[in-house]
Amino acid sequence: MSGSYYTLDAKYNTLLALIDQNATTGNTLEAVLTQGNDAAGLSMTNVDNIDLVTINGNAYPPLVAGDNLEQVLTNGNDANGLSMTNLNDVALTTINGSAYPPAIPTPTDINITDDNTDAVFYPTFVSGTGTQTLLADTTTTQFSLNPNTSDFNVGSTLKLTQTQVAVGKSAGTTTQGANSVAVGLNAGNSGQLANSVAVGYSAGQTTQGTQSVAVGLFAGQTSQGSNCVAVGNSSGNSNQGASSVAVGINAGNNTQGANSVAVGSQAGRTTQGASSVAIGVSAGTTSQGASSVAIGNLAGNSGQLSSAVAIGNGAGTTNQGANSVAVGRSAGETSQGTLSTSVGINAGRTNQGDSSVAIGVNAGNSGQLVSAVAVGNGAGATTQGVQAVAIGNASGSTDQGASATAVGRQAGQTTQGASSTAVGIFAGQTTQGTSATAVGNSAGQTSQGNYAVAVGLLSGNSGQGEQCVAIGRNAGTTNQGANSVAIGYIAGQTNQAAGSIALNASGVSLNPAVAGCFINPIRADATEHLPLQYNTTTKEVSNFN
Repeated sequence: MSGSYYTLDAKYNTLLALIDQNATTGNTLEAVLTQGNDAAGLSMTNVDNIDLVTINGNAYPPLVAGDNLEQVLTNGNDANGLSMTNLNDVALTTINGSAYPPAIPTPTDINITDDNTDAVFYPTFVSGTGTQTLLADTTTTQFSLNPNTSDFNVGSTLKLTQTQVAVGKSAGTTTQGANSVAVGLNAGNSGQLANSVAVGYSAGQTTQGTQSVAVGLFAGQTSQGSNCVAVGNSSGNSNQGASSVAVGINAGNNTQGANSVAVGSQAGRTTQGASSVAIGVSAGTTSQGASSVAIGNLAGNSGQLSSAVAIGNGAGTTNQGANSVAVGRSAGETSQGTLSTSVGINAGRTNQGDSSVAIGVNAGNSGQLVSAVAVGNGAGATTQGVQAVAIGNASGSTDQGASATAVGRQAGQTTQGASSTAVGIFAGQTTQGTSATAVGNSAGQTSQGNYAVAVGLLSGNSGQGEQCVAIGRNAGTTNQGANSVAIGYIAGQTNQAAGSIALNASGVSLNPAVAGCFINPIRADATEHLPLQYNTTTKEVSNFN
């Protein structure tokens, strides 16, 4: 039918004129005839009331099965080769002076109006190329922009406002404060307050305080206080106190006290007290007391009490007492008593008593008792007694008795008796008896008896008996008998008899063999005839009877 023209009778021309005036869709006659456009009340898909006309001597529309014009117009029946639903090959013609089909206007530019209304706008999308339906979702996964506030949202995964940033699924979802930042899945999810920062999965998730910072997986997750810092996975995880700092994996993890500091993996992990400091791997890990300090790996690890100080790897590791001080590797490591002090590697390491002092490598190392003092490497190292004092390397080293005093290198070194005194290098070194006194280098060095006194270099050096007195260099040096007295250089030097007295100023050895009083020298006076007599050979003073 292309290029063909038909003369329509008046009735059909009227119909086409109505079509021309009211049809607006499509650029073909097919669109007008098949899309149900209303022609001034005349439905083009229900036109049974149109009488048949004759075109070129043929009835038009042609009769079809059912004798129904609607079928011709809507079902695509062929009218002697003229398809009613594919009429693009019908050339333009003029009906009542107008081109038919009517031309479609050429698209023009869209007019854009400046508008910053304070409202949320949702962008539209298409599902593919070509002619597509425009799509928008305003109810579930919101993708919106407010041109007035510059707020930008992509569902529950991105929020950018003039005062808030939230990036990640459910980040900053509920009541996010002004100037706060939440980055990561569930970061700052609920109740994140003003000026806070949460970065990491579930960081600062619930009730993050003002001006606090949480960086890391689960960092500051629950009830992080104001002005806090938590950096590291699970650091400051739960109930981190105000103005506290936790840096490291699990640092300050649970109930970190206000103004406390925990730096290092597991540092201050559980119930760190207020104003306490834990620096180092596992420092102050469990129940660190208020105002205490633990610096070093495992320092103050468990049960460090209030105001205690532990500095050094392993210092004050377990149950360090209140107000105690441990400085040095493993110093005060286990059960250091209240108000005690240990300074030096392994000083006061195990069971150091209350108010005791151990200064030096291994000083007061094990079992130092209450109010004891050990100063020097190895001083009071093992089982130093109550109120004992050991000053000097290895002094009072083993089993120093209660209230004993040992001053000097290796003085009172082994088994010094209770209330005894040893002053000088090696003085009272081995098995010094109860309440014995040895003053001078090597005085009372070995097995000095109970209540014995040795004063001077090597005095009472070996085997001095009970309640003996040896005063002077080498006095009572070896095996001085019980209750004997030796005064002077080499007086009673060897095997002095028990109960004897040796007073020697002669410069040669004076060794009484029996009980008595022996003096050398003594002045002779021929004019006197008193009962007292002196044996010039034995140097014994005796009475004449």
